[in-house]
Amino acid sequence: MIEITHRAADFMKQALDSVEEKQADCFRLKMGEQGPHLALDDPNDDDKTFDYNGEVILIMDPETIEQFQGRKIDFDEQQSQLVVTGAE
Repeated sequence: MIEITHRAADFMKQALDSVEEKQADCFRLKMGEQGPHLALDDPNDDDKTFDYNGEVILIMDPETIEQFQGRKIDFDEQQSQLVVTGAE
């Protein structure tokens, strides 16, 4: 299971709301060479979606879901960024 805290979900929702000319409706979480990163994207049929207050805010493909099993996505207010904790 992947846990997304309310702080992280609220941060993503506010970030999505602040984009004036959106090319996509939600964030996609992927694992890159430098670690996890977010990018605006639209869901594909095989994606898992994560809702917040009835809106899709985050999507992940099956491979990413597997990589993030047992992890928690939170928002660090001091660093003003999302952080991922949990099993490696």
